[in-house]
Amino acid sequence: MPLHITRNYNGQYSGNIDIHSRYESAMINTYINQINYTGDDISFITDVNGYVFNYLYANYIYVDSVMIADDYAQAVAGNTSSAEYRQALWEKSMSFTLLLFGRASHALAEMIYSAWTEAGKPLINASGIYNPSSENNGIRLKISPNPLRELANIQFTLSGLRRCTCKYSMFTGFQLQQ
Repeated sequence: MPLHITRNYNGQYSGNIDIHSRYESAMINTYINQINYTGDDISFITDVNGYVFNYLYANYIYVDSVMIADDYAQAVAGNTSSAEYRQALWEKSMSFTLLLFGRASHALAEMIYSAWTEAGKPLINASGIYNPSSENNGIRLKISPNPLRELANIQFTLSGLRRCTCKYSMFTGFQLQQ
């Protein structure tokens, strides 16, 4: 979502008020079945900070494109809440939205792969991650459902600490629940 990294994150400075939610939620929820990423080869990330900032900067160039698509959709539909508006917004933004989702999926896969590698490549099965060498003093992690689509429940237990649950949504990010 390019708007996450701009001062005009919700269109408040360009007359596109509430575009953030319309683009990120309303339109995406309507057209989620047309978003499909089949995957590319991934690599280990040696500089995570640099990787993340380069990723953010590469997506920033689409901020104006989101606003232009919103202006177009409003002109077509005469409102910002109808199916006609969402369709026009999708038609105008589909090409870069699909690209952005592909990039996001690839980046997430590379970050997970890199974290897994840094963790010593623990064994993974359908019930979660198990690393026999850390059974008495490590992290127990369970991710469900497997495979996930929109929402993941991530449960982990650190030795000596209580169990924590974190939910990850591709729309809202991570949320820690205690």
